[in-house]
Amino acid sequence: MSERELIGHTTTMFRGGYNPSGMALYWTIFLLSQHPEKLKIALKELNEKLGGNIPTPEQVEDLPYLEGAIKETMRLFPAGTWTGRLAMQDFELDSHSLPKGTWIVMSPYVTHRIPELFPEPYQFLPERWLSIHPSAYEFMPFSAGPRYCIGASLGMMQLKIALAIILQRYTLTLKPGTVVDCVGLNAIRPKNGLPMFVNSNNHPHTKIPFKGNVHRIVEFD
Repeated sequence: MSERELIGHTTTMFRGGYNPSGMALYWTIFLLSQHPEKLKIALKELNEKLGGNIPTPEQVEDLPYLEGAIKETMRLFPAGTWTGRLAMQDFELDSHSLPKGTWIVMSPYVTHRIPELFPEPYQFLPERWLSIHPSAYEFMPFSAGPRYCIGASLGMMQLKIALAIILQRYTLTLKPGTVVDCVGLNAIRPKNGLPMFVNSNNHPHTKIPFKGNVHRIVEFD
């Protein structure tokens, strides 16, 4: 690559990556905090594999349950609920002839909730990722095809490292009385943030009841 291309790609990584990764991070922490039994499994894996240490590059690739929790979060809260593609030539879609210049809109949010692909689609089930391997067009938090996110591998690595460090050091508990309402045209964000108490890791994990329209996105016990 030329110097200009290298600078452009690097800038894209930083500008395009901080917001989606941040969203995946705080939604994963929120979901684990509301599912103590899932958090316990993740912590057991971290303790066995890392023993309180920062993961090495090799260990980052050997955290299947933590990775499952991240993927399950991105399934429920994809960074982009919809995306579009502009046809560069005439084509057929489901026996319909469409001309060049047609816009096609697809929605990861909708696809990720197809029960034939993901049973119990409104449940937070990190363990499903220990046995399923959906195609790129069935699970597409980073989009799919030629426009697949260039920072996908970097983003997953960042999330696994950050969560491994945070979960081993701290217990995060939702502030009582919080209303978790989701807003956003393309990204699902908490309207009033996700205020949480941060305690040492020996603090008991407590599930806090809450209200808000996030219950339409995920089913909580």
